[in-house]
Amino acid sequence: MYWVSLYFMRWIQFWRVPETASTKRVESRSHCRRVQWIKNVWMIMLPALLITGQLALLTFGVVFMTFLSFMFLDEY
Repeated sequence: MYWVSLYFMRWIQFWRVPETASTKRVESRSHCRRVQWIKNVWMIMLPALLITGQLALLTFGVVFMTFLSFMFLDEY
């Protein structure tokens, strides 16, 4: 019965996000490019921070990268 109800909810698009200005912005090409760029930067910086072995540097780097990620992705 669980699978039937799950299929029914998918069929009626129960989990579809309502279309607003924010959802249109997130689905745009420029936002997707920015997200991909942020992912690439994180994949480079996190191993570099882990290699150093310094807990303070790792903590500062992760907090700083999080700040930069939010700042870069925010368009308003």
